[in-house]
Amino acid sequence: MIAMALVATAIFLSNNLAVRASDGDDEAIVGSWVGTFTPAAGDPAQFPPLPAMFSFTSDGILTETDGGSLASPSFDPFSYGSPGHGVWRRTSERRYSAKFLLLNVNTDGTLQVTGTVTLKITVEKAGNSFHGTGHYEFALPDNTVVAAGDEVIDARRIKV
Repeated sequence: MIAMALVATAIFLSNNLAVRASDGDDEAIVGSWVGTFTPAAGDPAQFPPLPAMFSFTSDGILTETDGGSLASPSFDPFSYGSPGHGVWRRTSERRYSAKFLLLNVNTDGTLQVTGTVTLKITVEKAGNSFHGTGHYEFALPDNTVVAAGDEVIDARRIKV
């Protein structure tokens, strides 16, 4: 009788844990992703598709690198761009918000602009891709916004 109760308890717990992990996975976004930023429809700041890579860690840290930080920027004078550093959090099942900052510095190392990017991301049910929308702003050291716009992001998980 005790053995049957233990077996029933083990089955109950394993079924409930499996449902919890698959239905509301807090960390479906954790891992590395490769994707593309494109301008949102109707956004005045049109740009060509911009390749991007993201790494989301289980403790809420986000690192991002995109083609904009690797190419010669459109800012004058010439500047160097950094990868994005930021944070993410779960907002609901398979939905996340994220924010990261980018720095562009002049050739002498002084700050030219700071970019702020906010994203709203949905990871598809199988967990292999995500789609989202974003907003970016680039501001001078005195906080004057010199560029802003909306974008769309699509990405797929990097797998072994």
